[in-house]
Amino acid sequence: MQTITIITSGSKARSTPACVITRGMTQTITATLQTTSGTPVSTDAVAAWELGITQDFYAATPLLAATNAITAAENVLTIALNGHTVEMAGYLDGKSAAQGFATLKGYDGAGDTVAAYVWPVVLQNVGFDADTEAAHAVDGLVYTAAQVDAKFAAVGDAIPAATESSRGTIALATAEEATAGTDQNKAVTPATLRPLVDAKEPASNKTQEIDAVTPSADKYTSEAAVVAYVEGAVTDALGDIEAALDELIGGTP
Repeated sequence: MQTITIITSGSKARSTPACVITRGMTQTITATLQTTSGTPVSTDAVAAWELGITQDFYAATPLLAATNAITAAENVLTIALNGHTVEMAGYLDGKSAAQGFATLKGYDGAGDTVAAYVWPVVLQNVGFDADTEAAHAVDGLVYTAAQVDAKFAAVGDAIPAATESSRGTIALATAEEATAGTDQNKAVTPATLRPLVDAKEPASNKTQEIDAVTPSADKYTSEAAVVAYVEGAVTDALGDIEAALDELIGGTP
């Protein structure tokens, strides 16, 4: 077990004594976080921690080892890190030791980064080949369902909403919202659209002609058909009246 103090100055930090990561071994590190003035670093906002070991300060190269098996008691962290990884073995091949960097990140309950510290570490190659198969660095990062949900939510928040001219995220309308037909920001699925379509009269039950002689009991006319029928009936009636008046005025018996 290693016991170190991580002295922070913003995101940059250093450890005392030097932090040594040994290839081929799972090790426990007890790390105390404090500022350059010796004040304990507050970890109240942190819900979960994550540690990554990389070749360089800016983590531009892939992980060599990583873990989120970290417990905290105020500013004292207990870290379990597996150094027996394919990436660590490949980087230290032919070397007795090399410099690397540790990046410690703290996340709040929503999955946002609220703390980050980077410090140099010594990567030690003891020439030990464990009997167990080497893992991959990312295998040390195991997330809870809540953490996974938070990460997906963060990705979703970063994607713009869909519009008529550009793709993006969009919510689905409920059956009630589809029926109301007023929400312009949600999409309708076939499942919610089908009942609305079924509720409409099929085309076979519609007619543009009114048959007054043999009317149908299951046909529905349009407004235009009703108007045309009424206008025709009125015209016919007026013609009949006019003919009757002509007959009376002409004195035809």
